[in-house]
Amino acid sequence: MNTSKIKIGIVAVAAAFMTLATSCKKEDMSMTKDATPEGAAPDKVEPGSLAIRMAASPMESAKMVNIEITGVEVQYMDGMKLGNWTGIAVTPKVYNMLKYTNGPLAILADLNNQIASGQIVRVRLTLGYHNSVITQDGRSHPLVVSQSNRIVVIGAKTIISKEQKALVDLKFNTMQSVSSEDGTYILTPSISLKGIQYIPVTNEQ
Repeated sequence: MNTSKIKIGIVAVAAAFMTLATSCKKEDMSMTKDATPEGAAPDKVEPGSLAIRMAASPMESAKMVNIEITGVEVQYMDGMKLGNWTGIAVTPKVYNMLKYTNGPLAILADLNNQIASGQIVRVRLTLGYHNSVITQDGRSHPLVVSQSNRIVVIGAKTIISKEQKALVDLKFNTMQSVSSEDGTYILTPSISLKGIQYIPVTNEQ
């Protein structure tokens, strides 16, 4: 067998392995550079402004419908897929929803330059257990909510930016949410998107 041909073959195989290794290394570096943790805000993201508010529909048989909101979260887009939920710091509060049937809005969250810019697609509310109905005769009744009904997710595609404040308005559908069965009042929350507005950000905000 020709010795020179053997040497040439060995050199060719070694060169092929080196080329393959270099290609794999470049691919790994590229994938590492482009990947971001799911739901994580990109580096150096400008802070934006957002308010989440809620109105309600009336209920003639009640004087008050008290609903406790204990948590507010938003979900960003992460590239082409949904990211993780991002919690907003809120203090648990009981809202008499019948106060918000004709103009005023319950302010669930109000963030001025305190939330990452980007596109959010959904809002998630967590309800507490301190819920009640006061009927027209003045009697107070516990408003029972099951564990499975405490989480409400609402679609709300919204752009968060530093130039304008996004106002996400929700609607609590009272008649669909509150029912009575054998003297027990039951809460099955029905909350929908009422509308989205954008207002210029001012220095006072």
